[in-house]
Amino acid sequence: MKKRTLHLLPNAHIDPVWLWNWREGITEAVSTCRCIVELMQENPDLTFIRGEAWFYEQIQEFAPELFSEVRELVESGRWDIVGGGYIQSDTNLPDTTAFLHQFETGRNYFYREFRRKVEACWSADSFGQSWGMVEIYAAAGLKYYAFGRPEAWIFPLPRPLFHWYGPGGSRLLSYRLPLDWYAIERNGMQRRLDDYAARLQEWDLENTALFFGLGDHGGGPSRRHIEEIRRWSAAHPELEVKFSTLHEFFQAAEAEITARGPELLPVIGTEINFAQRGYFANCQKIKFPYRRAEAAMKRAAIAGNSAAAFLRATAPDLKQEWKSLSFNAFHDILPGTCIESAAEEQRNWIGGIIHAATAAEFHSLQKLAARIDTTVPKPDEPDAPLAVPVVVFNPLPHPYSGPVEFEVALDYRPIWHYQGRAAELPVELLDENCRPVPFQRLDEEHNSFKTVPWRCRVLFHGEIPALGWRKYTLSSRNHPHTAELPASSPAAYSPKDGVLANDFCEVKLNPATHALEIYMEGREIFGGTGIAFETTPDAWGSWGCQKETPDAFLCRGTPERWQAVRCITLENGPERATLFLEFAGKFSRLMVRLQLYRGRPAVDLDLRILWNETGTRLRLVTRRAESVTYAIPGGELERTRLGDVPGGRYLILRYPENSFGIINDTLCGFGNYENCFGVTLIRGSRFCTELPMAPDQSPERQPADLGEHRCRLSIVLDASACRRLAAELEQPVLPLVCDRHTGSLPGRGGLFEHFPDQVKLLDFKLDEHGEPIAVVQQFSGTPLEAFFQFTGRKAVKEQLPHGKIVEVRLS
Repeated sequence: MKKRTLHLLPNAHIDPVWLWNWREGITEAVSTCRCIVELMQENPDLTFIRGEAWFYEQIQEFAPELFSEVRELVESGRWDIVGGGYIQSDTNLPDTTAFLHQFETGRNYFYREFRRKVEACWSADSFGQSWGMVEIYAAAGLKYYAFGRPEAWIFPLPRPLFHWYGPGGSRLLSYRLPLDWYAIERNGMQRRLDDYAARLQEWDLENTALFFGLGDHGGGPSRRHIEEIRRWSAAHPELEVKFSTLHEFFQAAEAEITARGPELLPVIGTEINFAQRGYFANCQKIKFPYRRAEAAMKRAAIAGNSAAAFLRATAPDLKQEWKSLSFNAFHDILPGTCIESAAEEQRNWIGGIIHAATAAEFHSLQKLAARIDTTVPKPDEPDAPLAVPVVVFNPLPHPYSGPVEFEVALDYRPIWHYQGRAAELPVELLDENCRPVPFQRLDEEHNSFKTVPWRCRVLFHGEIPALGWRKYTLSSRNHPHTAELPASSPAAYSPKDGVLANDFCEVKLNPATHALEIYMEGREIFGGTGIAFETTPDAWGSWGCQKETPDAFLCRGTPERWQAVRCITLENGPERATLFLEFAGKFSRLMVRLQLYRGRPAVDLDLRILWNETGTRLRLVTRRAESVTYAIPGGELERTRLGDVPGGRYLILRYPENSFGIINDTLCGFGNYENCFGVTLIRGSRFCTELPMAPDQSPERQPADLGEHRCRLSIVLDASACRRLAAELEQPVLPLVCDRHTGSLPGRGGLFEHFPDQVKLLDFKLDEHGEPIAVVQQFSGTPLEAFFQFTGRKAVKEQLPHGKIVEVRLS
């Protein structure tokens, strides 16, 4: 064997937000960079690795002369740009699209400013590695991956260097820090070098990497570190000890593998998790709005690019909003492990992203609606108000068939003639061909003038084309056209308080157990346990237990079942039946709107939590599953392990006799525990602490999630529909109240309907990453990108032969 080489990788881990706010993070980024440049000038052989485009942006804006010095060091090969992303993101919670933008933003910046194509990723501090990240990194052009967590005592590996294969077959040459952590104390260099030297023979590698430098508040390598390295190196001539870069280390490792054979390295083909599991459901005040911001950004991008494709215009520029979303995925922001004042600022920032995305979406769709024919039928009388046109947009790449709900004003003033008998007001709902549509009238959102009709809210079953729209009109007419429900489509109804039913199931509140029981064909689907709400003792800190104590991630302790104290039937079909339920805990309340729809294989729960607990967590619990398939970044994964795990917008519970799905719009923390399956809604942990704290300890230290929280989830009765319904929950159809005008586009249309001679939708499915794909056939010689520009992802770049069937990613 050749002489062993110890690649020393100086780095400076900088948390832009943690025990400080983002403004202090910017100052520290500049200060650290200045210190490193000075140190590199003093030591001509010193190298440095640094990722995150955000870091470079701060230097470029606030210290341009320093940025020029960094550029020179990059060009000399001593300063290694790594990572490729905008920020060091959490690697379990963001969704696939957010990750793709994370790396698109970062890699574009690095190539634009430095002409560097980053191939090596360095994830120092994220809390575990989702399996689908292999596919995401590979899609971003990365070949190498180094990381710190989970540590060796949690996830043992035969060697620190290994091949990591993803669920889609992509591969990364990966390196997990074998000893200690990514940073080092000022007096720790000698010990760390000794520890590595003692293990080199055991690892049997010619090339090993040792990361060092001060952190988390910046810092990097110190003069003392460098002096001790030089002394230690002189005392160990049997080793080649060199300041190196991450790319150089991996390239040397690749050469070693080529020389010694591929069987040298172990192969890992699963997720590399978990670490500090409490963060999956910690500080929902950040996680809930972040998930909504992800969905809003995807909707805005789809709406903007779809409208641009139809109007032959330029889509709105959302680069700044994507950068803001990427920044807030940082591994101490999205996990909610920062201080309270910083968390509040990041919540405000995320709220700004949601508003900007919503405004951009509205602007795009309003421009498109201006080209759609929204004329309405003539009124019965000369002075009667005109019907209100509503264009319903579908942002999904498959046709939508399901409930549509909207509310409009029927007149400019309350309709006084029907005062005291608002329910008698005749209302007419028509489609784009003036055909009547069956509908259910709902209670309006407002609480004013309830005895006199003015506004009207309706619910009906809509069929909306893929990536398209459909026009409806709502009006009050003396002799309205009406339509009955199809005889083959049973209604949703509430036969009595505490019970709902439709053609799929019957849901009952059991007053003895305070559980919601779901029956199909006479049997309770969860084996009689139903679903219930309970609090479980959880005094652990923001990260849970950093030592991975089973008591922490298995939620051991005596649970408290929440009591159902109120049950009211709010709506009674035919399109939807709704129960209002209130559950009471020790100090908190939970209000639930439980809904069944006609023709929808799901039990929908709209939850409003009024949380006032410390040292406990609130869970929705049901029967323990044999295994659970989770949506994860970059794909999906089946897990049989017990305890807290992260999850995405859907999961599928598998039992011997059946399978069911759970979809949600906000939640991240789930778990198959020793005696139940649980969805963690809220944790009562304190802000930014690694220590357990009893409920009565330090009452002045407030829990992170006091207050009101809202989320939606559904029990999906047909597991095969779980992924589709999850997409529809995250990206619902959007009703847009419009002006009345003629237009060049018809009252119903969509991408595939508008260009039938050029592109045809053949099928819709999910790819290996769990992302939607449209299978299309092209009939003209025009490059397919011209029609799929709105996706924001150039998946197809070549000219396609006539009539060839291709798959195009739509997100």
